[in-house]
Amino acid sequence: PLSVDEVLEIFRFKTAPSFEVVFRLAATCADSSKEVHQILREYSLDIGVAYQVQDDIDDFHGKGDVDDVASGRPSIVLALAYESADTAEKELIAAAWCDESNTVAADKVREIIKRTGADEKAKEILLHYKKRALNALRPLKNRDLKIILYRLAGKILKVEE
Repeated sequence: PLSVDEVLEIFRFKTAPSFEVVFRLAATCADSSKEVHQILREYSLDIGVAYQVQDDIDDFHGKGDVDDVASGRPSIVLALAYESADTAEKELIAAAWCDESNTVAADKVREIIKRTGADEKAKEILLHYKKRALNALRPLKNRDLKIILYRLAGKILKVEE
């Protein structure tokens, strides 16, 4: 199983660049300053990570398109559970991570996730990255762009604060 830091690193390289391309392409077309590009780069990194954490939370609660626990996909929820689990539970999580056909183990891993509060810890990480994304917008001088990006964060990240 991957560590929390390793999963977050995947998110930084997997999802965040997609957001950055979209935002910075629009900024390039609008002939925006280097300062705006830097702000969008920081916003994209944090909103991309937050988006992926939200997706993992949704998947765990059955609201997503994939069951990360059953499929053994890298997931912040699984990494957090593994980090908090005792030795026997870590062995079970590791075995389930490698054997996506083991539904009994997947059910036990879900119990471990609930017991360790990994899904709640994931929500804290989500809030952290959402706040970082919004804070990245502070120096933005274009009020309309700032409002749009704040609203976009609210639409993408369905998290209660």
